[in-house]
Amino acid sequence: TMEELLAQADQALMMGAKRRGGNQVASVTSFSAPGLWEQIRTELPSDVLPLLEVVSLITGETVDHMTRLARLGSGLGEAMGLTQELCTTIMQAAALHDVGKIAIPKVILEKPGPLTWEERQIMMTHSEIGATMLANLNVEPAVVEAVRYHHEWWDGSGYPRGLEGEAIPLTARIIALVEAYDAMTHAHPPKPAMTKEEAIKQLRRGAGSQFDPY
Repeated sequence: TMEELLAQADQALMMGAKRRGGNQVASVTSFSAPGLWEQIRTELPSDVLPLLEVVSLITGETVDHMTRLARLGSGLGEAMGLTQELCTTIMQAAALHDVGKIAIPKVILEKPGPLTWEERQIMMTHSEIGATMLANLNVEPAVVEAVRYHHEWWDGSGYPRGLEGEAIPLTARIIALVEAYDAMTHAHPPKPAMTKEEAIKQLRRGAGSQFDPY
């Protein structure tokens, strides 16, 4: 109901944004992993934090989505036995992966139907733009590279550079995988959410083409 919606918004404002220092975006569902979000915020350069707020406001990207990707990506890295340094890089890059969408016209970001060829070319610039923005803010090069290449495909048909196989940074390959999984397991009207099992089957179908088969 409207009353419940307002109550949840007030809870997010008072218990989320203000308690965490103000000047930020918070939502009720982000409380499910507040420790992880605080860890991400702590490990990111302070100059980058306002970008996350702008991304949330302009692109509809939420704290919840960023937190889920950070949790999935770093968790997958840990399961693979990667170093803590690499897992931290994945966590940070997952939170920052779409900052370049700030520069994409809102009419394209919010278009309900398929993009035209020209619109798709514009959309495909966001990873390079985001990487450049982060590099200019002195973000760690490994994080910048993960953001730049997270839309590359294993078979070389991705963007922005058409890299293939192990030429794509491992961190970017992991973010590509967990972003696809997150998109499939959360509803995007008119598409319903898939079950975890359905999403994993889809990922396996893309192994060797879109995703790292290993």
